[in-house]
Amino acid sequence: MLVHWQTGCLAEHLEELLEAGEELLSQLPWTWKAPLLAVARRTGAMTDEALALLADEDLVSLDLARARALTHSGIAAAVSGLPLLRALDLSYTAFQPAALPTLAEACPLLEVLRLGGLGPKPARAAAAALLRCLPRLQQADVADSWEDLAETSAVQAGHGFTSLQYVVWPDVTPEALAHLHAHQPQLKVISAPDHPLLRASRRHRLPAAADPGVPLDQPYAEAVAQYDWEAAAAAVRARCGDEAAGSEGAKSTVAGLRELTLAERFRLAYESRAARVAVVRARNAKKEQRRALRAMGGAERALALAEHGVPLVHTRSPGRPR
Repeated sequence: MLVHWQTGCLAEHLEELLEAGEELLSQLPWTWKAPLLAVARRTGAMTDEALALLADEDLVSLDLARARALTHSGIAAAVSGLPLLRALDLSYTAFQPAALPTLAEACPLLEVLRLGGLGPKPARAAAAALLRCLPRLQQADVADSWEDLAETSAVQAGHGFTSLQYVVWPDVTPEALAHLHAHQPQLKVISAPDHPLLRASRRHRLPAAADPGVPLDQPYAEAVAQYDWEAAAAAVRARCGDEAAGSEGAKSTVAGLRELTLAERFRLAYESRAARVAVVRARNAKKEQRRALRAMGGAERALALAEHGVPLVHTRSPGRPR
């Protein structure tokens, strides 16, 4: 939950982080940049500059669907530095199908590719470019399965989409779909909601990244959404031990948290944790002291108590009965 809280704080200050530039964002791990990419795409802040700053070489999935502000050159430049990418959504973007061979060389581990928003002519070009990136299956080859043929041809080619298994393309044209099926029958092209792989009996076999009904960045978006201010206010009341503070106190706490800057929130969180740790350490120190006193003899205990300023003879209060 602490990671979700930190991610939520960063997401609320996304514009400030982008303005700070690479000097600050380069310090963040990819597990924090991925949720920020999801926020940028869903809020319309995904530009070429934002993508260049947030794209991390350790990313395994990237969702750029309907990021209208991105240019082809910006997408190509960012994706070229993601060698570990396994899932990519280019639906309704400015990415040009002719650049798919370059994408194949940059992302050889890609397993799921999402396309969409292409007209009839660009769709034919995309299908042709995609076939050039896939291992060729020669009719003269003999093997037990399509996978064996693909593996053999991939070794011969030495490059391309050697790991690509799924192409999610809901609006693929019949001509492009037939072309892909004719030349690459082992490639699973999910082209319609009634595709056999989307049936309830077989859906469990489908990777989450290949499910057209779930956005590719959904897991990262959920990580950001799990933090809410009401839960933070409840935690503040619990730490303060003021169970009777009521809703007004909670609202004021939430309002105060909203107005704080990112650095101030982290400072307050650190100070709050340090205070709790100090209380626990003091309590443990007293326990250790009492345990040590019980283990001492009578003379040693009296000497230790005297050193700490504890009176050896406890006087009774005047009004206390004998």
